[in-house]
Amino acid sequence: MIKQRAVEVTQVKEKKATLIFLDHAIVLTKQVYADWHEVQAEYYAHYKANLEPLSYEEIINFLNEEYENEMPFSEKELRQFFESDLQTIYSEF
Repeated sequence: MIKQRAVEVTQVKEKKATLIFLDHAIVLTKQVYADWHEVQAEYYAHYKANLEPLSYEEIINFLNEEYENEMPFSEKELRQFFESDLQTIYSEF
């Protein structure tokens, strides 16, 4: 069991996802984009900005720094997302 959990943690650390900022939501996706122009084209009507692909830990650090107690995704939601086959999650505001 311990070895399996270590493999799962390693796999989560190796995965990356992109944070996309829209005018009404924050999107987190595992979809791979060539550059920000491609992201903007997909979300054009509501696109504001995006970050480069980040690891689970990098996203946690960024969101904690930017949003403190009002993070758009909980650490549990982020871990479940990185461990799952889901490609995209949203947090609307």
